[in-house]
Amino acid sequence: MPNHQSMTCPPADMREADDRVRAHLTELRRRGQQLPARPGHPDKVHYGAIEEAAGVYNGYLAKPAGRAARLEVDAAVLELGLQDARAELEREVVTLAAAGGLLCDAVRRRQEERSEYSGPTLKRARALIKLLIERDAMGAGGSAAAAAVAFREALAAGKIKNGADFEDILGELETLLEAQSAGLCLPSSFCGALEVVMAAKGVSAGELAKRVDLKEMQIVRWRSGERVPDERSEPRVREIERELGLEPEELVKRIERRRAGRGRVAKGRYPVDLQTPEKAVRRSEISRRLKPEALFWDTASLHALIRDIDKTIENETQERCARNALRQDSYALKEWPVEANTEFTAFTAFKSDLIVPLGMKRALAKNRSSTIAVRRQQQSLFFGWLAERRTNGIIPVSDLSMTLLMVPSLLHEYMQWKAQRSVGEARVSATDVDLVTLAGALTNAADGFLTQRPDLAPRLTALLQQHHLSVRRRDGTLWTMVTAVDWLRFCEDAYREIKAVESTLRRVQTKNRRFQELMPVLAMPDPLIVVYRAIDAMRIDLNKLERSTTAYARAQRGLMMMHISTQVALRAETWTQVTASGAEPDLHFEQGRWQFKIPARKIKTGDLAERFKSDPFYRRELLDDNGLYDDISEYLDHSRPLLLGDSDCDRLIVNNEARPVFSKAYLQNVFRAIVRRNISRYAENENAQRNLDDFSFHPLRHILATAILKRSGSFELAGDALADDPETVREYYGFWRASDRSKDLLKALGRRAMLTKSSPTQKRRRSKAYRKAPFVRLR
Repeated sequence: MPNHQSMTCPPADMREADDRVRAHLTELRRRGQQLPARPGHPDKVHYGAIEEAAGVYNGYLAKPAGRAARLEVDAAVLELGLQDARAELEREVVTLAAAGGLLCDAVRRRQEERSEYSGPTLKRARALIKLLIERDAMGAGGSAAAAAVAFREALAAGKIKNGADFEDILGELETLLEAQSAGLCLPSSFCGALEVVMAAKGVSAGELAKRVDLKEMQIVRWRSGERVPDERSEPRVREIERELGLEPEELVKRIERRRAGRGRVAKGRYPVDLQTPEKAVRRSEISRRLKPEALFWDTASLHALIRDIDKTIENETQERCARNALRQDSYALKEWPVEANTEFTAFTAFKSDLIVPLGMKRALAKNRSSTIAVRRQQQSLFFGWLAERRTNGIIPVSDLSMTLLMVPSLLHEYMQWKAQRSVGEARVSATDVDLVTLAGALTNAADGFLTQRPDLAPRLTALLQQHHLSVRRRDGTLWTMVTAVDWLRFCEDAYREIKAVESTLRRVQTKNRRFQELMPVLAMPDPLIVVYRAIDAMRIDLNKLERSTTAYARAQRGLMMMHISTQVALRAETWTQVTASGAEPDLHFEQGRWQFKIPARKIKTGDLAERFKSDPFYRRELLDDNGLYDDISEYLDHSRPLLLGDSDCDRLIVNNEARPVFSKAYLQNVFRAIVRRNISRYAENENAQRNLDDFSFHPLRHILATAILKRSGSFELAGDALADDPETVREYYGFWRASDRSKDLLKALGRRAMLTKSSPTQKRRRSKAYRKAPFVRLR
């Protein structure tokens, strides 16, 4: 039988908790004070603060036992009102948290003035502040001056491990604190004041952004000085002042107005239709392409040039959107019929197995699995066009077969459709032409796969007759049916017609086109200079970001990839597979050096290159050049864990917590954006003078190979940097002209004089013999 007394009367501790809450509310009424509001929610009561002030356990008012007390608190809200409890900034004493902001702001400004990378110095500054906070009894709220004095005494007594590493940064902190002897004085700049106040209050950019309804990156850019608030952002800045406990106008008055965007031309000099807020991004794009001398032109000429540039950007945007639409419009056949699958399985065995099927011959080496995958994708697109997009009558999916590649008229129709489908000028890609080349290889008399399959003659005959297809004979008549006896003659005629189709196609890209695009760089005495400039620019941008943000982590990831590429130029597919953790990571630190040990299977030419036949690993030691080791360590120790979050992934290059592994295409796009910002014609450094388009990882192989050849003249060394054979470098990558080799040639020809250096005595004897020689006048 239930105890009704126990159900209606609360226990003594609950009654005591209710009494404490009531007593606290009575005291607030007596003083005439308002109830505290939740941080960031001024219209909601802060139950946690009331529980703490009343002396009850945390969460009591949210439980069923505290329902009665909670109702009394809600009634008191209507009676007393709410007060947004924002603690004012402590100014009488410079706390350790505020000192950390002051020190980081000073380091950033000093390194930016010197155009130096501030990452290592900032790292030591943060490590010093962290150590001071750990040693202080009051933590981040302790006095920075007292903590610095105690730390200096501990250094003198030898009680700090590796104390010499903090000597210079501690001296800089002491200098800053001497200037703040009268209390905390905020820097004069908006970004510096925001940095110090956020550090003093212990508020991150993400937390502050949520409170004032802004994007986290906007707070990061304001704090780093990369951007300044405009007139439209002033209400948000005033709210930031309230959230951080500052006096009104304390941040607003520090804002130094700049022109909208990052361009060189003020908004008022643009045409009226380009001065709207919606056109701010377009103005920034136009300003990057304006000639410097255009700033001194008259208004009409300047407006005419701006409109021409605007029209060019608009056309590029439309073309880019059209290309993206084409990429998303996939017409490839996903489900192949059984007969076509059987034929392709036999083709795969013929091209990739170590032992060729009995009765067949294969002249060339076996194909890689990646090549087989490309062949299947090419035929999937061809089959999809036949089954869905062909204008002269579609072919049912059940009738699709590899033998249709032997019909030149179908290949010609397909190439015409591909050319008309392209954006801008009618053209076909090198991949499209490769399908016609594959068709020719299948019907080659020497070792063509289809040539050695006369059993497919009945199937091809049925397709020719059913869909009214034909192949032209040598004598001008048409093949409308084929037997096993005539199979070889049919393949010869088909091969001749297919090659005729191939010869009419204009190849879009050849192996020399990349050289032409990169010629402004490859022709330089040292092509790697453009990459070094990009690294310096990326470091300056990195210094402007908050270290705790994902934007910083992504920027550090790009900096590390670009820096490693000055010594090892890996392909995109290799970058996506390299590991940094696990039992045997591909990038590891050993004997004081960062080293690569990448299995050959992760390299495109790993199964064919001669260099991997004796050792199935690519082994390469990295040189600590211009802070490369610091970049790798910063990424692995800080940025990579920040990007991964709670997910577990062994890859070196990671994306984010939800999808840590990069796809090849996505990583190429990420790197292409880095190149566009720091190397291409749109870069804000001297690289813009080279007038390059953006590119992905592969052109860096051309740049690195050419730089090594110009420095050393060794194709073997260039092959080591590219994880390829010297013959491959000689054929595809190295751009090494005769003029580049002229100095080496003169040095080699002058070697005899170096080997036969004469002594002073021998020189005197030759001179004496010359003087004694008879003089002969030449007539």
